[in-house]
Amino acid sequence: MKRSYLLYVLTFVAAGVGLIFQLLIAQTLTLLDGNSVLKYSFIIGIYLLAAGIGAIFPTRKTRNPQGNFLLKIELLISFFGLLVIPLLYFSYIIKYYFFLYPGNINFFSGPFFISVGILLAFIIGLFKGIEFTALVNLSKEHEPSSFSTILSFDYFGALLAAMLFPLILIPNFSLFQICFLIAVINLIFVYFFICLLFRTSGGLYLYFGGFLLLILAIFLFKAGSFEQFFLKKIYYPPYQISFSTIFSLPTDFPEVKRYLSPYQVIDVVDTKIKKDGLTPIEIYNQDLPVFVQYSNKLKIYPNFPWNYALHLNGSFQSFSGTEELASEYLVHVPIIANQVPRRVLIIGGGNGNTTREVLKYPQIEEIIQVELDPVMIKLAQEDEIFTKINNNAMNNKRLKIVIDDGFNYIKKNRTKFDAIFIDIPAPNNYDLSRLYSREFFGLIRNRLNPEGYVSFIATDIFNSWDKYYNTLTVAGFQTVIPYFSSLEVDNPKALSVLDYLLSDIIAQGYQIESKNFLSDFLRNKFSNAFIFIKTEPYLLNQSYQNNNVFFSVLNERRYYLAFDYNYIGFNLEKIIDPKKVNSIMRPTLYK
Repeated sequence: MKRSYLLYVLTFVAAGVGLIFQLLIAQTLTLLDGNSVLKYSFIIGIYLLAAGIGAIFPTRKTRNPQGNFLLKIELLISFFGLLVIPLLYFSYIIKYYFFLYPGNINFFSGPFFISVGILLAFIIGLFKGIEFTALVNLSKEHEPSSFSTILSFDYFGALLAAMLFPLILIPNFSLFQICFLIAVINLIFVYFFICLLFRTSGGLYLYFGGFLLLILAIFLFKAGSFEQFFLKKIYYPPYQISFSTIFSLPTDFPEVKRYLSPYQVIDVVDTKIKKDGLTPIEIYNQDLPVFVQYSNKLKIYPNFPWNYALHLNGSFQSFSGTEELASEYLVHVPIIANQVPRRVLIIGGGNGNTTREVLKYPQIEEIIQVELDPVMIKLAQEDEIFTKINNNAMNNKRLKIVIDDGFNYIKKNRTKFDAIFIDIPAPNNYDLSRLYSREFFGLIRNRLNPEGYVSFIATDIFNSWDKYYNTLTVAGFQTVIPYFSSLEVDNPKALSVLDYLLSDIIAQGYQIESKNFLSDFLRNKFSNAFIFIKTEPYLLNQSYQNNNVFFSVLNERRYYLAFDYNYIGFNLEKIIDPKKVNSIMRPTLYK
């Protein structure tokens, strides 16, 4: 094989490896800390900056590269590439632990985590710049006119990597597996081509490379164990932090079930911890004794799997012990306030909880559910935990499931609906923000029958009510009514349980008034916000009718409390401000 061809292949592989390492850094930062646009833009920018600095690195070895010099560079790239995911997870654990416990050094809960990602991107980018310059100078020695070809293969390699990462790697491999696999590929293939190119055995660097390859092979084989170690550190943090607890092995904890899809990472966390002493995740279990004084679900279904928390892309979505609070209020409150629909559209809600509530009405003739993620649908239809929680709703014959993006479906489909229930994650990135945009709700309005209505979960409504109101008003809805899953304070059983839970604190001399504490507790833990909208002005149905449907938590009193804004402390001020409108072209809800 001509040496020029070897150079081209070497450049192609090296470019792909470098870009995948950067995408890994950006994806990990996004998964653990959100804000994908900022993370990807920042990391790619830092990578290009570092590569530019590396490209002008004035050394004799880059001008007249030798085999051992390039081998050394590849060793360093593989070594730092190997550390990318473990170091980012460790830095996040430090940030997470310090953030969980107020009063600690703010640096660790702020710039520390992103700084580690930037440093890794810069180091790998610097070496890639040095590597590329050496390859260009090497090509000029053999074919002075080959610079453009080398540059083309560098771009082609980066393009292939950019396509493989989201389409093949992310849906099928964990971040740890990708990290170790790419480091192995870099070490094996690039080493091989360098040795062919310079007709060298590599000498001492070959032994170093062999040792590193052995380490990488072990890491790749044990990638699942590495992932579980860090997942347990994140989802089962210690009750008190110290240097030892940050680096200690998490034992006696259930495995975190992680499922990968092209669209998201799905984590199912078992909160039923068989271990002495409390950890912060047991707050779910500690809240449950109070909540069961408002819900009869666990009394009627004692074997219900109450102890599972669902996380999507690292963000908490629902807890099976209290999930009925969101799903019942999302579906039943607007139905009681209007009438039972005949044709229903559900957007999102892939876990099946919203579907379960809709199916309680035999009058509903047609239910279409649009969900983007087929992996979530499969779990909801087949997984034992999911099917028990959703009462096997996703296999019901009345339900038609459409695998599609909600925005695309609404845009293409012309069917009119009597009710639309939107159950999607909070708008914490640009992709989700478009499903809360004026454009999306404008399409929703056109898919409603004259008396049709829509309800959706309104995250962070206390800080974002003006954005919701202006967006929906501009989209053409004349009725925009927020409501809340408010629970009454004067519940003797709940007060009794709370007194018991607070007994240790009271015994230490703290003065706590149970009723006030319960009021704050209910608002902070169990008060979800929703918005109900119609195209025409509408007065809510003042008479409560449950339509002979079983509710676990909703009742007549709580239905009226849902619209009591003084009780929840919500200011229903309606001020028209075009700057507050959330649009695809100018997102305002996204944070």
